[in-house]
Amino acid sequence: PFVLSLREYGSHKCGAGLLASRWALTAAHCITARVATSYSVDVYRHDIGVSAAVDHRCAETIAVEAFHVYPQYDKVTFNGDAALLRLATPVRCSFPMLALDDGGSSAPGTLATVAGWGSLAEGDFGYSAPSRLRYVMLPILDSAGG
Repeated sequence: PFVLSLREYGSHKCGAGLLASRWALTAAHCITARVATSYSVDVYRHDIGVSAAVDHRCAETIAVEAFHVYPQYDKVTFNGDAALLRLATPVRCSFPMLALDDGGSSAPGTLATVAGWGSLAEGDFGYSAPSRLRYVMLPILDSAGG
């Protein structure tokens, strides 16, 4: 339930993460439209290729009320590539949110789970993006990118 499909004009654009019942986090490079009403999020979706009604009993689409792109986001280097989304209504089916990492388990080299509907091949840029939610384990890099 914490992985959302960010939709622009009704089509999947990027993944997002649910932070609270009305707040989500996505990448700033995903916010290309000028008005929040261009966006919505699909919640509790596992297969964005089928109707929400058959995907999960808690599946719903919620309009984005406002977005806030990180002020220091750099479109060239992608530094600060983050944006907050304020949802128009709270997520209907909710349960306690997972606590954020206290920093103890995010040391470089530690494996982390990344989930979404992104490309299945390096350099593909989403052209063969899956409709089903996927995940992969990747090592955490240090702040220098090593």
